[in-house]
Amino acid sequence: MDSVNFNNILRWDPPTTNGSEAYTYAAEYKLDLQRATNYTKICQTNETQCDFSVITYDSIVRMRAELNSSISEWVTIPFDPYSQTVISAPEVRVASRAGYLDVSFFGPMRESDGMSLKDLYGDFKYKLFYWRQSEPSLVTSMDSIQNFETLADLDKWTNYCIRVQAYAPDFNKTGELSKAICEKTTHDGLIPGWKIALTFIIPLFISAVIIVGMFYLGSTIYKVAKYLCFPKYSFPEHLKEYLSQPFYNPPHLPTQGPDDVGETYGTLTLVSEENQEV
Repeated sequence: MDSVNFNNILRWDPPTTNGSEAYTYAAEYKLDLQRATNYTKICQTNETQCDFSVITYDSIVRMRAELNSSISEWVTIPFDPYSQTVISAPEVRVASRAGYLDVSFFGPMRESDGMSLKDLYGDFKYKLFYWRQSEPSLVTSMDSIQNFETLADLDKWTNYCIRVQAYAPDFNKTGELSKAICEKTTHDGLIPGWKIALTFIIPLFISAVIIVGMFYLGSTIYKVAKYLCFPKYSFPEHLKEYLSQPFYNPPHLPTQGPDDVGETYGTLTLVSEENQEV
């Protein structure tokens, strides 16, 4: 009996004869129970195989050869699909995410109806094996009853390889290993402390520079305005008095007294803007 994932195919060799007779074969089964039960015929065929995928419990299978009116003796074998079927490798997918590896695995499935072997066995686990691609001898393993696991505590920017197999503890039956899938981890996504500090320090520094710059600019503008509007030097009082009078008034100069005859005077000429325009 060749059985993979409860897809049960009974195969046999034809009788050894000197001729080329065309044999037909009959194949039957019954449940392996204490009380007597009748056999159920599955195949009456000229081929040397028969599909017994209908068997889902511990059974007894038999077949015989027939040639015209002659028949052979029955050849009987016991068959328990739960303990004898081969559990194939599950389908595995690996995705790299922020320093982790997300591993999902499915199946295997029964070919006849697509039912998961996990539902058939009930107690069904998966074994995960992973290792650094550069160190294949250092293998880490873990068990899972789910269809998804996240591998943590991995080195960043490192290639890891993963294989998965199914396992039925009640029957101590281990399935086939999946093909190795290698994937590279990325950055863990955690922000270093110094970057967090810079996130706060840089805006504060920029704000301080802007405030100091605005204060300096305001102080400079104030000093320039004060210099232009309120200069430190002052005009003589007699010039202030003259400038405070309208320009069209004739200038009032002090008359020369008798006591000033012997003194020497310079000539002061005042010209208004109106006289210059005329």
